[in-house]
Amino acid sequence: MGSEEMADFLFVGLIVLPAGLFAAGYLMVAFCVFFLLLIGGCLSGTGPWEPDNARAEAGRDPDSEVP
Repeated sequence: MGSEEMADFLFVGLIVLPAGLFAAGYLMVAFCVFFLLLIGGCLSGTGPWEPDNARAEAGRDPDSEVP
């Protein structure tokens, strides 16, 4: 599971798990889990930096109007 998939997994958990805990009456646990998953999702989504020349090798967009 790459960093993008992990971030998606954590953000889906961010929606589902605290909502279930909140509905069950565990308010403080829901807030703690919410903030932990939020921080984890944001940090896991930061991948390696991609230099600009790697984008140039990917190819030019035929629909773009920039020559």
